[in-house]
Amino acid sequence: MSVSALKRAKELEPRLVEEGTPVALLSTFHTAFLRPYLIDAAFEMGWLVRPWHAPMGQLEQEILDDSSELYQSNAKAVILLLRLEDLDAAFGHAFESLDVDSRQERVESIKGRLRSLVQTLRDRTSATILVSNFHPSQGRLLDPFEAGQANGPAAVVSSLNVDLAAALADVPGAFVFDHVQAVNRIGLDAFFDEKLFAMARVAISSTAQPAYARALARTLYGVLLPRHKCLVLDLDNTLWGGVLGDDGLAGIKIGDEGQGLLFRRFQLALRSLKARGLMLAIASKNYPDAVAECFRAHPDLVLRESDFVAIEAGWQPKSEMLRRIAASLNIGLNSLVFIDDNPVERAEVRANVPEVRVLDLPTHPGGYVAALSDLEGVFAPSVSEEDRTRSEMMLADRKRQEAVSDATNLQDFLRSLEMTLECGDLDAGTFARVHQLCQKTNQYNLTTIRYTEDELRRMMDDPAIAIRWYRLEDRYGKLGIVGVGVVKSEQDGAVIETFLMSCRVMNRGVEDAMLADLMSQLAPYVGTVQAEYRPTAKNAMVRDFFPRRGFEPTAAGTQDGERFVIARERAPTWPEHIKRITGGGA
Repeated sequence: MSVSALKRAKELEPRLVEEGTPVALLSTFHTAFLRPYLIDAAFEMGWLVRPWHAPMGQLEQEILDDSSELYQSNAKAVILLLRLEDLDAAFGHAFESLDVDSRQERVESIKGRLRSLVQTLRDRTSATILVSNFHPSQGRLLDPFEAGQANGPAAVVSSLNVDLAAALADVPGAFVFDHVQAVNRIGLDAFFDEKLFAMARVAISSTAQPAYARALARTLYGVLLPRHKCLVLDLDNTLWGGVLGDDGLAGIKIGDEGQGLLFRRFQLALRSLKARGLMLAIASKNYPDAVAECFRAHPDLVLRESDFVAIEAGWQPKSEMLRRIAASLNIGLNSLVFIDDNPVERAEVRANVPEVRVLDLPTHPGGYVAALSDLEGVFAPSVSEEDRTRSEMMLADRKRQEAVSDATNLQDFLRSLEMTLECGDLDAGTFARVHQLCQKTNQYNLTTIRYTEDELRRMMDDPAIAIRWYRLEDRYGKLGIVGVGVVKSEQDGAVIETFLMSCRVMNRGVEDAMLADLMSQLAPYVGTVQAEYRPTAKNAMVRDFFPRRGFEPTAAGTQDGERFVIARERAPTWPEHIKRITGGGA
């Protein structure tokens, strides 16, 4: 065991009880050895995790007993680490002796067992569930012709992994932990130690344990913590080879051979992350005109000026550039990742804007893509359409801001936007984005209720609850789903339980259109509508939202906030400058 990891884990132990995120590991082999590495890996990523390890092989005993230590741990994530040969010994050396039908029967038995365990977990806890996929049996004979066998171990396990992924996709808050990818990156020979397994049923070699724990911590980060929003990149020797100011446009390295190929692959990887919803920006010590000319004229660049939501080029400290970028995008500094080949620039950023995540690039560009792959918080278990088009929407926002500065009359400006608001009921196609907004919207959120996926799905099936989404488009482009409203009908009226909207579309009348639509969803017999404001540290801007629209305070508020009421016939009307259409989902 790494002395440094063990030492740091021991030093962190007193803090874990109060600050650590509890996670539970259930497995078919001993996992307690992973604890210090998992604590250390999470700490390196900027958070604390408190692992609880079930005894080896106690899957049903922990999951089916609702008074077990598993449920007492109050885990935010439950991880099932499984070896196929532990679930069924026949998938070890006995596999070849089974006929095709027997193999399939055993696969179906394993799938049924996992479905039952996962569904029981889902019914009994709101924790995120991670289930490891399967690598062919460890310590087995390696047949060089196995890849060509249609019913061989590799084919059977691959098919099982596909079925596992599909099954988990149907369970809210359940995802695959990619054990196969972790093993492949480490290397099968380095991953498994026959002697260690024989002695202690430890299925991961001592040399592989740190890397495996890091893969697990990175996955936990992706399902439990907010995703980074923007990668801010240096240019010289980061996005391309060489120094633009010294080497000129023709002298920088980017292309299809040598070091230029490595920088090209790095740009391709960045473009792939952009397609997954991450924004890209630039912070470079360069002349702005030279940077603009390079992006326009260089034939081999993968990324162009339009791929970046902000470009800061000049001679100020990088920390100042990062502050301006965060302000221009209306996001926190802790949403930025700074990527620069120069250790001096990285140190300056760490010292002056410690909230920013700084990626330590390797000294050779051949390691840039791997460093990006290892970065926590850049991948998400699901990507919405709004995520994919975030950069384009941000650039369109700039055009809107320019239009605001040119306008002399607010109403004329709002009409000039030519807004269309699409209204619809929550369905499978809009579920991911609605859930995302409920989890992440803070400022323009009247109650800040954080619905879990499971809660939202149950509410979808309740005829007394209307869950409405609002998708906005204007002359500059699509803004996606920007608002969510939830209304619950009750015997003596109705209650607006949730009303939230993206801050980037406030003061355009969209909030009034949303309110008018919500009120229109109520049955004719509903006489009054109540609404609530629950104050938080971030939503003071909407304290007067309901009173300014005709709602009156009730005689008594609630324990969490203030209650307001309005007669249904006094409901706000739809703004004339916004066109309304009825939505059909995704």
